[in-house]
Amino acid sequence: MWSGVSSKDAVVATSQAGLAVVSNMYATLRRNYDLSEDQFIAPQVKFLPLGVDPEAMPNPEEKSKLGAAKRKELGLGNFLRKTDGAQADGEIIFLLFARLSYLSKMDLLPLLRAFKRAESLGLAPGSYRLLLAGWQDEDDCFAEEIKGFAKNLGIKCSFVLRPDHKERKALYAAADIFISPSDNLQETFGLTILEAAVSSLPIIASDFDGYKDLVIHGQTGLLTPTLGPASTLDTDVRSSFAPAGEYHLRLAQQCVVEQAPLAAAIATLALDHDLRCRMGETARKICLQEYSWDKIVVRYLDLWDTSAAMPISREEESRLRGATHPARLHYMEIFGGYYSSRLAEACKDGRKVRWSRAGEAVYRGKDNLVIYQLIEDSIQKENVKRMLFVARKPILLEQIRNISLSGPKQVSDKDFLLLWALKHDLLEFV
Repeated sequence: MWSGVSSKDAVVATSQAGLAVVSNMYATLRRNYDLSEDQFIAPQVKFLPLGVDPEAMPNPEEKSKLGAAKRKELGLGNFLRKTDGAQADGEIIFLLFARLSYLSKMDLLPLLRAFKRAESLGLAPGSYRLLLAGWQDEDDCFAEEIKGFAKNLGIKCSFVLRPDHKERKALYAAADIFISPSDNLQETFGLTILEAAVSSLPIIASDFDGYKDLVIHGQTGLLTPTLGPASTLDTDVRSSFAPAGEYHLRLAQQCVVEQAPLAAAIATLALDHDLRCRMGETARKICLQEYSWDKIVVRYLDLWDTSAAMPISREEESRLRGATHPARLHYMEIFGGYYSSRLAEACKDGRKVRWSRAGEAVYRGKDNLVIYQLIEDSIQKENVKRMLFVARKPILLEQIRNISLSGPKQVSDKDFLLLWALKHDLLEFV
């Protein structure tokens, strides 16, 4: 919506689904505001994922020790081991790491029902635990509701709220399977999927948003199909006046993460130790190859270099030179009526100023200047003294606006200093 956009500009979308969203938004704005393609050039929309720092997550060598210690600390069961072809006693930990909110992340009640359904597919009751970790607002009781619902279903469920970075790493090490059935449009990428992958965890996720890019179905995890509404007209209308949380919830409650495939994925990975290991190893390998930050940064550098080298026409360059952003406010055009008069009018009327008693005292070092921190760049002591010296005798406002100062290059910079000196009684009108 700005004529200052050039063909060299780009918007980065972190997922293929996100790229489609941004492109659809531009198309909608162009149609709704009747923006011509000649005058309003759309920026490029490029797909570049986020990355992960492998050092921040547990590597295979430290995972067992770190994970066992965390399980012991939280009072969880030991790791499930394979001995002589059979599985020894242990507890399978499904880790879900997210904002624990049905408003802004995902609804966990259907997930609990999927676990109960998985028990009919061979998952032994009591052999597994759902570990829910992440952020929850102080006044949110969603975790307590989930805890009660899980207890009624006979599902072991533990919570770790607001873990720090060290604890976050240990939680990934303690888990056997990462699970994230996201259903909310606010999720665009899915950074926790990468964190799980580089932690050598197999992943169960909804076939939704950026998760589609990050989980290779059958290789690094299992994706569960999702079903969305044909139309959201009622919610579209409500979104104009309803609180954000309300229409986010309405949209999310119409996103179906299919229960039967989700339960099947849970049972499949819970019952197959070798499959979990293969998927976890593959997930880490692909993550290190494609999603470590050193690889992603190179892709950003390539994008910037390519964009910088793109030629633009003489006409486009001329248009860009005169463009200002439409959202930039010119405050005196808008609020000018607040004042009795303006500086330009005072100059036109031939008003004069001189240093005041306080101004002379400051100049001679007998009084101190108080300069607020956020305006230090505009009020320099040497410039204040220079202005006071020039105004030791009455001088026209227009003349003092044109004195030579260090730093300020534009009249508006000098005006700031002049008005500030008048405001703080360092200068006074004659």
